[in-house]
Amino acid sequence: MYSPGVDSTMAIAAVTKNSFTIRADRKEREMSSKQQPSLPAKRAFVVQIHADAKVEEGQWQGRVEHLVSFQATHFQSLEELLAFMAKVLIEPNTKSHQLK
Repeated sequence: MYSPGVDSTMAIAAVTKNSFTIRADRKEREMSSKQQPSLPAKRAFVVQIHADAKVEEGQWQGRVEHLVSFQATHFQSLEELLAFMAKVLIEPNTKSHQLK
């Protein structure tokens, strides 16, 4: 069972025993805040699969939108979906609002 009082007391005791621990923890937090996220927002998409799409038969149709640039398109195949996503990721500075 989690008990905030016990955990925080133990953390304070560990930190006060050794100032090196404090510096190491601070340095580790600073380093992790400078690292890029493994799933950055600039690479995020919303994919909507049409209700009539027969995915189990390889029939993909729907709409995809890039969350940062708002570029969007309708697709009729998995290849079209992936091609759109690749195009957006290769040209990340494009800010058009295209929908075909």
